[in-house]
Amino acid sequence: MTDQELIDKYLTEQLTTEEKSAFELRLKDDAALQVLFEEIRELQTAIETHELKSKFNAIFKMDQAYKTDQSNTEAKIISIKSRFHYLKY
Repeated sequence: MTDQELIDKYLTEQLTTEEKSAFELRLKDDAALQVLFEEIRELQTAIETHELKSKFNAIFKMDQAYKTDQSNTEAKIISIKSRFHYLKY
């Protein structure tokens, strides 16, 4: 397993307890692994942030379209007088 695959499995919690412990010990001692780990973690965070922003923007656009649609709909006015003309008898 490559270091990148190992880091990915660590971040997605797919390692066994033993593998996780071994990875954490290696991470403390290996400066190159630490750099790669930080780069991958930052990249994943950036991707997650971008995905959340995209979802938020999609929801915002849907809300704006709904509000625009609602404001363009004219209410139908019905006279109460014409609806209750049968009560005059």
